[in-house]
Amino acid sequence: MYKRFIELKKESILYRINPALKIIFMFIIMLLTIIFNSPLPLGILFISLILLSLSGGAITNLRKILPLVIILMLFTIILWNIILKGKTHPFYIYNYPIFIDVFLYSIGMSFRVSTVIVAGVILLSTTSNEDLNYGFRKIQIPQRVTFALVYSLMLLPALFETISVVQMAQRARGYTIRGRGPISRIKKYIPLIIPTILYLLKNANHISMALESKAFGYSKHPIFIKEYKITPLDIILISVSIFITIMALYLRILGYGVVFHRL
Repeated sequence: MYKRFIELKKESILYRINPALKIIFMFIIMLLTIIFNSPLPLGILFISLILLSLSGGAITNLRKILPLVIILMLFTIILWNIILKGKTHPFYIYNYPIFIDVFLYSIGMSFRVSTVIVAGVILLSTTSNEDLNYGFRKIQIPQRVTFALVYSLMLLPALFETISVVQMAQRARGYTIRGRGPISRIKKYIPLIIPTILYLLKNANHISMALESKAFGYSKHPIFIKEYKITPLDIILISVSIFITIMALYLRILGYGVVFHRL
C-alpha cells in the first residue's frame, strides 16, 4: 500500500469543511493572485495562507516543499528583472540596471507563484482523495476529468517509488547517473526513464481493464458513500470569501494593488 504523496491532517478544522467549498476557495485564491500584481496585497495573502496552514496542520507538508518555493521565488524575481524594462530610475548591481517598479513587480510575481503552491498544499493536506472527487463532482467538473485529476495524485507515490526501485536496481549493476556535465547527466537518465515509462504503460492497461469491469462512466450521476451538508460555518466562509473578492475587484478598478496595469 503506497503512502499518500502529501500527509493528510484529519485532526484539523479545515478537514471538516465541505470539500466543494474548499475547492471553490482554491479558485478564489487563484483569482485574487491574478487581480493584484503589487507585492503588498500578494504578500499579505501569502502570509495569511502560511498562518492558515499553522491552524490547519498543513505546515508539516509545507516544510517539505519549502526549498522548491524559495527557488521558484528567486527564479521568478531574477527572470522578471531580466525580461522586463521599467520606467523608474534604475540602480545597478554588477553594472546591470535594476528598475524599482520592475523589482517590485517581480516580488509580486514571486508571491503569486508561491501563494498558489501553498494554497494547493493546504487543500491536499486537509482533503482526502475521495473528498476531492466529491468536491470536483459537486462543482460540476466532468466525471472523467475528475477521475484523471484525483487518480494522478494517487499515482504519484507509486511513480516515485518506481523511480527509486529502478535507481537502486541500476546502482546494483554498477550504473551511476553522475556525470561531468549536464548533458552527460541527461544521457545517463535515459536508462532510468525507459523502465519507468514501461511501468506506467503497464499500469495504465490494468487501470483501463479495472474501470471497464466496474462500468466506469455508465452512470452520469454516481452515488457517493459520504454526503456533506452545508453548515453555518461553510456559509460564513463562502460569504467572507465572496466579499473579499468583490472588494479586491473594486480596488483593482480604482487602480490600487498594481505596479503595472497588466496581469
